[in-house]
Amino acid sequence: MGIPVMAPYTRGKTLRSRTQFGGFEITSFYLPHNGVWNNGFLIKVEGQTLLYMTDFEYCPYTFKKQRINHMLIECNYQNKYINTEIANYEHKLRGHCELDVCKEFVKINRTDELKTVILCHLGHGADADECAVEVEKVARCPVYVAEKNSIYELN
Repeated sequence: MGIPVMAPYTRGKTLRSRTQFGGFEITSFYLPHNGVWNNGFLIKVEGQTLLYMTDFEYCPYTFKKQRINHMLIECNYQNKYINTEIANYEHKLRGHCELDVCKEFVKINRTDELKTVILCHLGHGADADECAVEVEKVARCPVYVAEKNSIYELN
């Protein structure tokens, strides 16, 4: 039997695919990640819509028409704090979302229905509190920084 696993990368690397799991409608979409295939997910369940995006440089799509309720989005680094001497400097730039990119994405896709933004995949050296404050300015809703073993009730 087993548990069904969504693996959009096995479908010929299409830009977008949609599937159902129980009451969840999940649409996967391509996100640029330093030349490696990566997906984000738009998840709809019980009248709520969650956008999940991590490990991406930027998002080539907008979601304003989907009227997102919750975003779980990467905010990996801040340009002013990045160490240009680290071994994976190029990968950090081409494979991860910088604070200003995150803020602009939230601003462009914000509607009155946006209730929560959770920042995830913050890199070493990122100022989590500063990132949350900056994103909250454009989100106009509560912004949290994901922490290990934390539970966030989204309703």
